[in-house]
Amino acid sequence: MSVFAKFFCCVGGAGGDGYDKKGNTWRIFSLKELHAATNNFNYDNKLGEGGFGSVYWGQLWDGSQIAVKRLKVWSTKAEMEFAVEVEILGRVRHKNLLSLRGYCAEGQERLIVYDYMSNLSLLSHLHGQYAGESLLDWRKRMNIAIGSAEGLSYLHHHATPHIIHRDVKASNVLLDSNFNAQVADFGFAKLIPEGATHVTTRVKGTLGYLAPEYAMWGKVSESCDVYSFGILLLELISGKKPIEKLGPGIKRTIVEWAAPLVFHGKLNELVDPRLNGRFEDKELRRVVKVATMCAQNTPENRPTMVEVVEMLKGEDNAANNRDMKLDTALRHVRASKRRGSSNAVNGGFNSRIVKINAELSGKNDYPPSSRSSRPRRSTQAKEYYFTQESETATSAARPFSQELVPGILGIGAVLGVGFVIFKMLKNRGSGTSVGALSTLPGIGGIGGEKKLRRESAAKLNEFSRELRTFREVDLSGKSFGDEGFIFLAEGLAFNGSAESVDFSANGITAEGIKALTQVIPTNTFMKTFNLSGNNIGDEGAQILATLLENNQGIQKLQLNSNNIGDEGAKALAELLKKNSHITTLELNNNSIDYGGFAAFGDALIANKTLRSLYLNGNYGGALGAAAFAKGLEENKTLREVHLHGNQIGNEGVRTLMGGLMSHRGKVTSVDIGNNSIGPQGAFHIAEFIKKSKSLMWLNVYMNDIGDQGAEKIGEALKRTKTLSTIDLGGNNIGPIGTSHIANAIKENVSITTLEFSYNPIGPDGAKVLSDTLKFHGNIETLKLGWCQIGVKGAEHFADCLQYNSTISTLDLRANGLGDDGATAFARSLRVVNETLTTLDLGFNEIRDKGAFALAQALKANGEAAVSTLNLTSNFFTKYGQVALTEAKDHVSEMNDGKEVNIYF
Repeated sequence: MSVFAKFFCCVGGAGGDGYDKKGNTWRIFSLKELHAATNNFNYDNKLGEGGFGSVYWGQLWDGSQIAVKRLKVWSTKAEMEFAVEVEILGRVRHKNLLSLRGYCAEGQERLIVYDYMSNLSLLSHLHGQYAGESLLDWRKRMNIAIGSAEGLSYLHHHATPHIIHRDVKASNVLLDSNFNAQVADFGFAKLIPEGATHVTTRVKGTLGYLAPEYAMWGKVSESCDVYSFGILLLELISGKKPIEKLGPGIKRTIVEWAAPLVFHGKLNELVDPRLNGRFEDKELRRVVKVATMCAQNTPENRPTMVEVVEMLKGEDNAANNRDMKLDTALRHVRASKRRGSSNAVNGGFNSRIVKINAELSGKNDYPPSSRSSRPRRSTQAKEYYFTQESETATSAARPFSQELVPGILGIGAVLGVGFVIFKMLKNRGSGTSVGALSTLPGIGGIGGEKKLRRESAAKLNEFSRELRTFREVDLSGKSFGDEGFIFLAEGLAFNGSAESVDFSANGITAEGIKALTQVIPTNTFMKTFNLSGNNIGDEGAQILATLLENNQGIQKLQLNSNNIGDEGAKALAELLKKNSHITTLELNNNSIDYGGFAAFGDALIANKTLRSLYLNGNYGGALGAAAFAKGLEENKTLREVHLHGNQIGNEGVRTLMGGLMSHRGKVTSVDIGNNSIGPQGAFHIAEFIKKSKSLMWLNVYMNDIGDQGAEKIGEALKRTKTLSTIDLGGNNIGPIGTSHIANAIKENVSITTLEFSYNPIGPDGAKVLSDTLKFHGNIETLKLGWCQIGVKGAEHFADCLQYNSTISTLDLRANGLGDDGATAFARSLRVVNETLTTLDLGFNEIRDKGAFALAQALKANGEAAVSTLNLTSNFFTKYGQVALTEAKDHVSEMNDGKEVNIYF
């Protein structure tokens, strides 16, 4: 019996019409019926595709319009998400929750049927295809906010058992023809047993919306949805994305952007400029209050969704009950100290900005506008009935190519313009070819028209032939799907020079991989091949593994975030036994379980060429780690082992460290972050550090080794002579544990990078560490963000910098330094320090006084001044910004135009 059958037989019917436990009706559709409704899942009916599969528009015999979500690649994980969504949708019925029309489960076909939402999603109106049409006035936005809140309130307080959505975001708020909100996509939802305050689980969801306690520790409760809703409210009123890029390597969350404006009472500047000032002041203050309360760092400080609904409607009962009226909430944001915490606003309303390495990125192309009964095709469905694990929702800027060829629709426009740009590039310079094809703005998704027209296909075919002239091809995030990939693969088949090819985030499935039959086996030029962020699944991985058996060129294969499970992993493991050229294999954020880990362990025994293996964010567990470790014992060539986020625990790390210590080669890098490792596991890590004669990089980030574990690892660090980088961030290490690490630094000469963020070391830990670094160690990069060091800790490190001659990068974000801490660093910067180049004091409540002090220090110490100063999300006004800008210009003049970067 399948997972779905086992799961759903307990809660639903077996055929015909069904009823949930409350008597709500839904249908079990036959596959034949859905084939008829969607014209045999015709390409013309396709609304989009994503991690789960594809979404199709359909019309039933009675004329009603439906949306059908079809599982594309069967796997245990996908079927479980399918079963969860059907189960939850079958349980609930509310005007603000997307209704289940029915489902189909025949053979390995899994389909969910919904009502069709003619206005698509909130995301499409804020950042997508409708963004320029200003269809969302203030009244519609308020109604969407209240409707979404009521839907979540029903899930949290009226459904039995209570339900946590776990992926509240703009793309999961769908809009009907009257712009009424319906919360959608319950594939990640959790049922909460009666009496439970929270459950601990694998982190799923979307960057920018995740509550800190969930993203960091996997603790999920109704309050996590409340936090996400607070982010959604800010997005709704401002029109800004949850995360935006400020520059290379610099990102800012919407909370970090909003916090200074709330602090200074500049609420009008929070409002989306597309509204042209047409909004209600009273309602704006109310919404900002609610968003501020929802996005608090501490779950206990957040309101319930019932209270959120009441407050959004203007009913102050909830706020009165919590003693959090509007003025109180705004004062809470302005407060200089929070409940004993050393940092008040902490970069906005949180104390932690969470970074997740398993980010699935890519450009979203949105379905074109349509008011007809048959919608046009979308190139991607991330914002329509879909979500993807750890997805970052981004929208594409309007390409300048639209100015070159206005009014042309479909792929003829998209690739026609791309071809124009290609010709422009090709004709520059003297040669007949260009060295690299990068992400050209005109080459986007195959959207706009329902059909791949003959003339459009011809242009794509023509463009694909031009691929043969490039040595580097980067077409990531273009969403051209299988159809476009098949044409481009033809071009690659004739390419005799491309060494690096990137087709990541393009909606490619196993069907598209088949097009590589004429490319992979005989190609000897391609060294790096990136297919990450697609959806090739087990079938695609199996096809690719077969094609690669005799390939003698590809050395680096990247297949991250592709819905690959054990079967696909086994095929790739077999490939490693036969292929003697692959040195790097990346399979992060897939669905690989024990079976896949065991297969790779077995492959390591026979393989003699693999240097780096990435299996971060899978499902290995302790058993998988043990099976993998057996292969390590016999292997002689592997250098990098990356098993971040596999929940291997103390037992798993014991066997893994044993395998590493028995390894016959020289392992240089090990990543075991976020694996539920405690002090007992730290003992085994320490033993490995002591015995290894080659380890250079070690990541133990986001475990829970505590002071006891820090003591064990500290003793081991005294004996290593090779380790240069260690990450112990997020391990609940306090002042005592910090002292053990500091003592190790006194004796260790090899460590140059210490990542210690998210540890509660406090001022005492800061003093111990700074005193050590005055005259000892070779630390060049020190990261201590979110460590609660306060003003005293800032003074200790400012004093340290006057003596230290090795630190070039110091990160002290979100430590509650304030003006006094900034002034302490200003005094230190006046002293000539030729090594410090980067100082990060972001999210530290620094106001104009601190900004003026830093500006004067930069001017006074011109030639030796830091080249990068990060002051994002502090609270100084335009006067502080002007002073810092003048200081930047002054330093640049003194250094013959040398660039100085100051981020506000």
